[in-house]
Amino acid sequence: MNETLALLVGLLARLGLPLVIMAVLIIFLRRLDERWQREAPTALALYHPEQGSGPVGSKKVVRSKP
Repeated sequence: MNETLALLVGLLARLGLPLVIMAVLIIFLRRLDERWQREAPTALALYHPEQGSGPVGSKKVVRSKP
């Protein structure tokens, strides 16, 4: 009985623990990716005002064609 219990605990620690760690890491990275995708349009507008609305208080320069 003790050998069987030791075998089960060993298998659980050897296989189950890495699976749990990977599952938690996957969940964390997916949530982080979703957050970054929500923030991307704002960041794009801040760094490339000609493509977006630009940062608050900025004015777009409109040049007329000669």
